[in-house]
Amino acid sequence: MMKEEFEQRIGQAVSDSDYKVIEAVYTYHPVIDNVLGKDQIATIYKSGGMRIMRDMLPTAEQAKQLESEIAQLRGTIEEKERIYNALKNGDAVGGGH
Repeated sequence: MMKEEFEQRIGQAVSDSDYKVIEAVYTYHPVIDNVLGKDQIATIYKSGGMRIMRDMLPTAEQAKQLESEIAQLRGTIEEKERIYNALKNGDAVGGGH
């Protein structure tokens, strides 16, 4: 969501630095829904302002880190499955004994 769209939803302007916090919460906080998130974040902001956004930021940052780690682990699993399947099919693969 763009800053201007958020401001339109809440009916006021926010600073660029505040919007960076809002955007991080909107994008990564695990309770923000993928479909209804724009309305959720606007409602939360209207209820608690930047105080609640700043309170939610550490959780959003932790969720972002976990999502990154999960994606990395999935990539590792996919690579290991590829190697395993190559071995299973009798294909030559490097790195084995």
